[in-house]
Amino acid sequence: MIENFALHYIVASTENAVFLLPVLLGAITAGMATRIKTSISRVQYFASSASVSFGLSLTSLMGLNLIDAITNNYAALIVGIEIAVSFVAGFFLCILAKERGNDAYGKPEYAALAFIPLFNLLLLFAPGKSGTARSRVEGFPLFSGLPGIGVGIAFLFLAIIVPRSIEEQVAVEAEQDLARTEYAFDKLFVSTSGVRGAFLHWEREMITPSTIDEITTLIDAQADGEVMNMIFSINASAEDIDTEIFLDDVKSNACGYMAFSPVIDAGGTVNYSYYDAEDAYIGTVTITKDVCENA
Repeated sequence: MIENFALHYIVASTENAVFLLPVLLGAITAGMATRIKTSISRVQYFASSASVSFGLSLTSLMGLNLIDAITNNYAALIVGIEIAVSFVAGFFLCILAKERGNDAYGKPEYAALAFIPLFNLLLLFAPGKSGTARSRVEGFPLFSGLPGIGVGIAFLFLAIIVPRSIEEQVAVEAEQDLARTEYAFDKLFVSTSGVRGAFLHWEREMITPSTIDEITTLIDAQADGEVMNMIFSINASAEDIDTEIFLDDVKSNACGYMAFSPVIDAGGTVNYSYYDAEDAYIGTVTITKDVCENA
């Protein structure tokens, strides 16, 4: 159940801004649970929030293990770490924003501006309010003055570059191991669309007729609920084929085909029907989870 939630979270994160929810939840928690009376300058706020953003960007390192995590059923661990780090980042970003709100406007409630695009600039660039200097936190020397501006820019640059570099590395690794990549994506698809949705998607995506190998051609593929019916033509005569051996080989290869494993494990059924060059029926192999487990 937790693993299935993790798979749904991964899919949702790629399609929209769901990954920001833990950050906002952490910020809301900090806003409600903390009372901040101290303040920080513009440069301190810029450098500090940029460093937190860089730390948050490091969660993209989880992507390096994502395919393996989905394949080997520990996606929940990866997602759990990412959510926890995002929550903590949001918590500290809110505290920094409340301190900056005290400095610029005399009220920590102005921290909300930090989480509204464009309006966050009002929080960043507003000069310190008269009388707030006494409550300012000293902070790290590198986070003040010109060094602080440089540190902030450096952290922001890294926060942008690191995730992009990791995405490129993940893409390279995915191309190098297409079988596991297809398996992982199919598992994600089945977790969100179900067996019926997966089969309908595959029916639309499959090009027929298409050549499988030197003697086999996929003629048709039709989804029927939780059953996928696939029809193949063999460039040989049925009389020249040892049907029992041939169908056993089909079953062995089908059960070993990683891309179909998620939908088979989820209760789907795939029928492989074969005809010879003269359209004479050779036989059908039905692939289910039980069949493969007992093969």
